[in-house]
Amino acid sequence: RLSSADAAAMLPLICIALMHHLAVPRASLPSRVRGRTLTACAPLVERRSLEFQGYETSYIRAGGPITTGVPPVVLVHGFGGSSGQWRATISDLVAAGRAVYALDLLAFGSSAKPRVAYSIDLWADQLLHFIAEVVIARDGAQSAVVVGNSIGSLTTLCAASR
Repeated sequence: RLSSADAAAMLPLICIALMHHLAVPRASLPSRVRGRTLTACAPLVERRSLEFQGYETSYIRAGGPITTGVPPVVLVHGFGGSSGQWRATISDLVAAGRAVYALDLLAFGSSAKPRVAYSIDLWADQLLHFIAEVVIARDGAQSAVVVGNSIGSLTTLCAASR
């Protein structure tokens, strides 16, 4: 059994482990994490999920609330990647005042890996569903800036052409 003093002393380590699990760089931690409460060291980053065609898809949401006139940024990873590949970019965008989402496409990262026919069209459908359901309907944005890498860029291009 831990005393409250021991628990308070361990909190920065727990926060660092959580940050690593959420793919957030250590540099984004406050320079002096003393952590008497979890909110003292927790950044505005969390892993969330959304159902798409009956499958759980995962994404990271970082930054503060969406600001009118400042569209959030949606990041789409490359082949063999995941939302974690964007950790430095997420940190920089949040520091610049942006709300940020990093989506794990089906079959990648923490998203489901169902036995389906994967295609750019499927991932474009997933991206459009994500923007409509999460970025616009749930979080209230009017638009979004979408950035992709590798198959993520092809996915975003396909989605934008619809």
